[in-house]
Amino acid sequence: MTVIPEWLADHLRAAETPRTAARDLLFHGTIEPFDGPLRATCWERLLWFAEEPEIAQSYCAQSGSEVLTGFASYSLDDFFIPHSSFHETIFSAMGFNVAHMEAERNRYGRMDSYRVLDNHPSNRDAKNFLERLGYTFDGETAWIKVRLREGGQDEIMPASWKTKGRLFIAQRPKDLRLYDLQSTEDGGLTGRQWMRTDLFEELATSGDWDGIIIDDINQSKKLGHFGHRSIGLFQPVLQRLPTHVVECVNADPFDTWRGPEGSTTPEFDAIHDTAAAARHKAAA
Repeated sequence: MTVIPEWLADHLRAAETPRTAARDLLFHGTIEPFDGPLRATCWERLLWFAEEPEIAQSYCAQSGSEVLTGFASYSLDDFFIPHSSFHETIFSAMGFNVAHMEAERNRYGRMDSYRVLDNHPSNRDAKNFLERLGYTFDGETAWIKVRLREGGQDEIMPASWKTKGRLFIAQRPKDLRLYDLQSTEDGGLTGRQWMRTDLFEELATSGDWDGIIIDDINQSKKLGHFGHRSIGLFQPVLQRLPTHVVECVNADPFDTWRGPEGSTTPEFDAIHDTAAAARHKAAA
């Protein structure tokens, strides 16, 4: 774990729980691999923050992409023929080489003729292979996580795998001049306040505001659409904002909110506990 800066350590040591420690902080989660400090986006003129770590981490995608695949129940005992590029990926991950099938494909990419291999897998074998990776089929289909390897090929990942991201923890100045759009106009999917780039531009150009508060919407697999506050900060305030960054993965707020009272995400809980342990050690 990286060294916690003194401004954050002091704040964490004063808080009894991670949840109370999250107050007076702002959080930005991302899987983007940029270098350097946080910067406002060019087209919005601001950068979005959440007020809770689980909300920020819900914006970190679980994986680079997911592919919906399925196997019809009536054909589970038929040979698994990798007509699609993703089924080729599954075929290869199972230890078979599609080139050995000497297939001829039609103009739609499906195999018109092919050779059945020794120990050729069935559709049931392919489905069982994915289930051993932790995937649960909803009827006949499941979303499968993949990541892009350096050579450009897709790699099937276990169901539990999550791509690594970063959680930026920022000190929240008490004197921020925030334009309150949240409480003055319709929010949620009706108001779509996150699309008010004309207003963002106007406020950023005026120099009278440090940022804006909106009624935002995100989505999770367990909650569906859920509402939360977002705070967008303009570049001048970003330049003077103390921040600390830790490695993180996607968090579903549903899991956090069902967890122990006072807890947040494992990543933020860990740095709070580190600071708390140092406080107790100093008091002993």
